[in-house]
Amino acid sequence: RQKNNAVNRALAATFQQRANELQSTYNAKQEEIERLKAAKSSLKTAITSYKEVKKSINSTLVDNMDNANFKGSIRTTFDGHATTIVSDITSDISTHKANVNTLTNEIQKRQASQNSLSGLISALNKSASDCLALIR
Repeated sequence: RQKNNAVNRALAATFQQRANELQSTYNAKQEEIERLKAAKSSLKTAITSYKEVKKSINSTLVDNMDNANFKGSIRTTFDGHATTIVSDITSDISTHKANVNTLTNEIQKRQASQNSLSGLISALNKSASDCLALIR
């Protein structure tokens, strides 16, 4: 009986040690997920800002520009610059959207991994508890 108790204590300690190691890994990975979520949120904020700037530029410099006193090559050059700015902003918005999608996929993948790790930690803790329950 003492031998069985010692074996059960040793098993419980082994299970608990492994659970603690995995919990540390889980915590570190969870911090990474939180950083990815913060980056995604930051990109979404940037996209909104870019859209507002684009709208403002279109409204102010492209759509509502006075054509009566602003003509010729100066106007043509100005319109070219305004078009380039709007195009660059549109490109940046597209890039940021693609990055948001990449982050979303990575976050989902890592959360699925975390769910598996969490299940393993729970199983190890239960095994440790079961071994300790067998001690008389």
